[in-house]
Amino acid sequence: MTWSLVAINTLITVFLSFLPTIFANAIASQFAIVPAFISGSANPDSTELLIRPWLTLLTYGFIHVKWSHLASNMLVLWVFGDNIEKATGHIRFLLFYFLCQIAGGLTQVVSDPSSLVPSIGASAAVSSIVGGYLLVRPQARVVMLVLGVMTVNFRAYWVIAGWMIWQLAEYLIYQADSNVAYWGHFGGFVTGALLIVLLRRPDVKIFGRPGPRSALRSGFTSTRRRLNRLKSAIRAFLSRQKK
Repeated sequence: MTWSLVAINTLITVFLSFLPTIFANAIASQFAIVPAFISGSANPDSTELLIRPWLTLLTYGFIHVKWSHLASNMLVLWVFGDNIEKATGHIRFLLFYFLCQIAGGLTQVVSDPSSLVPSIGASAAVSSIVGGYLLVRPQARVVMLVLGVMTVNFRAYWVIAGWMIWQLAEYLIYQADSNVAYWGHFGGFVTGALLIVLLRRPDVKIFGRPGPRSALRSGFTSTRRRLNRLKSAIRAFLSRQKK
């Protein structure tokens, strides 16, 4: 599923790149989320939208006009997405991805419900992947290219902490002059961290701790082993007494 999402996003961007800029932007605006349209503070009828405003919560994450935007999102999805997919399973991974994309979009709407600035890109869904990864694989090693000449292994929690600080710093510095949907990123990250707890497989640990079903199963197994050892000790004792 991870590779399929990467492929779909890339193919859509390739298609848009072959169109004249005015047409590409027109298509992007049709499938982008516009907070004012979703919140109802502005009437979308005059724009002749092809789909209902609330449906754009499902489509906006697949639209990238800039290659740099696509590359940064797909790199994170490629590096972290397969581990989240293994932790949840294929179908639940898709559910996780789309729910987080919707949550990120709604967070952006709530942050500025009267905004007419369209938002596009998979950043909210990708942020959820990062949030989920922090919980299920915080100690994993992530290879980073430093200064373009050498690779260094960092723990995942350091990489993700750096990413969070970078996002927060950009928001604080550029929020007044930027069209980047930072609130969508934050909403996706938090939603991903919450949903991974609910959608992960029973044997997948959170911060090194097993899920309730896995812990219960492990407890039963441990108790059974102790009882078997106790039975063996009693039998051995009784056997010695008979002799």
